[in-house]
Amino acid sequence: MRSDRLIALTLPCLALFFCISCGDGKPNPEMEAQHQSRTGGLNSKVDPIQNFLNMIRAYNDSNLEDLLDAYSIDTFWQAPSAPRPPVRGNKIVVRQIVAFKVKLPESSITVRRILGKGDMVVAQVVMNAVQRWDAQGIQKQKPVEMGCEMLYVVEADVKGKLKATLLYVDPSTTQKQLGLVYGEAPPVPAKPKGEPEKVTGPAEAGIEDLAGKVFELWGKSDYDEFEKMTTSGFRYRDMRYGTSWDFARLKADDVEKKSVMSERIFKVEQVIAAGSYALVRYTMEAKYAVGSGEDKKIVPIAIHGADVLEFRDGKLALMEAYRSELELNAQISDVETIGPDASVSPNK
Repeated sequence: MRSDRLIALTLPCLALFFCISCGDGKPNPEMEAQHQSRTGGLNSKVDPIQNFLNMIRAYNDSNLEDLLDAYSIDTFWQAPSAPRPPVRGNKIVVRQIVAFKVKLPESSITVRRILGKGDMVVAQVVMNAVQRWDAQGIQKQKPVEMGCEMLYVVEADVKGKLKATLLYVDPSTTQKQLGLVYGEAPPVPAKPKGEPEKVTGPAEAGIEDLAGKVFELWGKSDYDEFEKMTTSGFRYRDMRYGTSWDFARLKADDVEKKSVMSERIFKVEQVIAAGSYALVRYTMEAKYAVGSGEDKKIVPIAIHGADVLEFRDGKLALMEAYRSELELNAQISDVETIGPDASVSPNK
């Protein structure tokens, strides 16, 4: 069956599921007026930040109409660290989102901080959910709370709609919480309260250059120069586990990793700066030692990450890192993965 025919058959079913159609199926003037009020009208441009927040609200409300409206028709969507190819087209993207919502109906997304610069939006969000069923569809004796931190990097089109989306998340976080993957289960992050922190306007002078310098020094393991760039209260946060380290603890961890990781290079792909914050997307390439003795193998790896940096008075105060343990494990376990399509990433 052709994909367009499959979409045509699927979407009406999803519309019924979410109960967004009305009565005899004819347009409802009151609902249409409310919709145009939310989206700013047929021909006007909606603010990219507001459009992203509308999309999150639509997900939480299971509102298929507004989900579709948030994305451009030819939208592009990808999780760079996930072993899946990119997805294109608003109906296909929304169908994936709806499928996730169907699997986790008691899930919600809350925006913690959102940065905006022109047509680029960076959103740090928290996903919280309750899983009441196991893989066989049998109700669990005790519901499982789950959740994770996620980072969206979004490019808007001329109307402010989502043209390209990159989602940074470690899928193994929730898999461990559900007991599907071996390893320590990361704690479920607390749901942010109140309105999200919004950061817009021009970036403070020199932040883009400072952000690039951070990864240059860290790639070279130049700890002395890196420390000179940080404030006395510098904190590093691994968003997968919610850990918070000072510089000494971060350095110690990095030195320990050198026993298995060598020839590390950070390739910065994009910097988006607003106010005192900067988002840095990068690919870390390195050689990874698997096994020991005669069975030891050196495996080339490439990890896709994104960090949000906060600067105070020209120095690095906070570093919040989004990476995927699942991506690393896939490469050192000889599991084939598909890399991101860099030619269509929202990179400016």
